[in-house]
Amino acid sequence: MNWNKWLAAAAFAPTLAVAADWISVATIREGNVTMLRGASRLQVEEGVRLQADDVVETSPKAFLQMEYSDGTVIDLGGATRVLVNLPTAQKGVRPSLYVLTGWVKLSAPASGTAVLAVSSPRFDLVGVRGTVVAMVGAAESSIFAEAGEGAVIDRRRGAEAPAPLKPGEFVWMKGDSNLARLARLPESFVSSTPVPFRDTLPRRWSTFADRNVAARSAGTFSYNEVEPWLTTDRTLGRRFSRLWAARVSDPAFRGGLVANLEKHPEWFFVLYPDCCDASKQNAASTPPAPSSEKSPRPSAPKIGAPDTKDF
Repeated sequence: MNWNKWLAAAAFAPTLAVAADWISVATIREGNVTMLRGASRLQVEEGVRLQADDVVETSPKAFLQMEYSDGTVIDLGGATRVLVNLPTAQKGVRPSLYVLTGWVKLSAPASGTAVLAVSSPRFDLVGVRGTVVAMVGAAESSIFAEAGEGAVIDRRRGAEAPAPLKPGEFVWMKGDSNLARLARLPESFVSSTPVPFRDTLPRRWSTFADRNVAARSAGTFSYNEVEPWLTTDRTLGRRFSRLWAARVSDPAFRGGLVANLEKHPEWFFVLYPDCCDASKQNAASTPPAPSSEKSPRPSAPKIGAPDTKDF
């Protein structure tokens, strides 16, 4: 594969993203909510349409309700960061939602075909029907089947069978300990639950389904701001190297990638697209293009070059 062509195509990601099919609508917003799409940061207002692979981020004490055409509703609490995908997972590698950190409330119709799936650094939550609340933190994570059901997969115990989650049950994971079931909701969970999660909010799909509210630009994003996305879960690495490939043209962003390349080696092929291009290797020798990087180019990692099937 010609990596220069792949990189050139990826550089147009922001333009292509605008034309992509939308999958949900922001119907209730409180506080500051933004999303990363391609190389841009956009402001999320009520009526803005969300697309697969948008990264949505809420500020502390903010709230966002996203609604889908099949009746599915996903609520985000404050200080929450999620990667949006299709409302039902068509493949095991594409969950409905990836939660890096924060609070989410999933509401899937009790009947019908809508079944939600959520992934996070610590757990996968699959087969969700009804209403389930989840909190993802650096030190601990928890799930409450408020009025729903599903199954929990502890990603640190991958060989174990999924643990069924029945209505009213609460599970908790901390550190390297096994998944624990608690008979009562911990006071810390109750007091920390976002206030909008405690109410039944109106559904506003019909208000916005036929309105296309344009998302306003909120600038761009730095390497430091997205580093947790690039380093926390390696299963997401190649996806982000495609989505954010255009950012390598920014010297500061590129510098962060190069300095931390061992943490996300899949970016090597975006940073140095000519390294594995057979057509260039067989071409006549030409002087290398000047580079602003002070350190020499690292050796290609042994992870294999990206292919379209990885995305």
